[in-house]
Amino acid sequence: MGLLKRIKSLFKPENEVELEDFKERIKRKYGFMDFIYVTNEGLPILGTFSNCEEFSAKVPELLKILSQFVLSEHYIIITEGSVYNIIVINKEVVFIGTSTRPLSKERIEKLVNETKRELNI
Repeated sequence: MGLLKRIKSLFKPENEVELEDFKERIKRKYGFMDFIYVTNEGLPILGTFSNCEEFSAKVPELLKILSQFVLSEHYIIITEGSVYNIIVINKEVVFIGTSTRPLSKERIEKLVNETKRELNI
């Protein structure tokens, strides 16, 4: 299966309304200002950032740099104005969300499970 077909197969929602509901639920439930799901190759899958393509292209390099410090399934980067929660959903999908505070381990697990269920991955 080609990469594009594999990405499209990640989506379980049948229509755009379900997809928009999922996006709003993720933002509201977990307190994200914006978020993005990307492939480990840096291709955008789904997100709310205004520059999803540009942002997602940087994710593989970001993960490479972070893993040189410590190998983990999630990272938290705190800047002056935002907190970036970087979560490996599975070996092919990564989530990055901006918020005002880091997610707890329990909330990270809930997000991972909800994502796998909703996107059928």
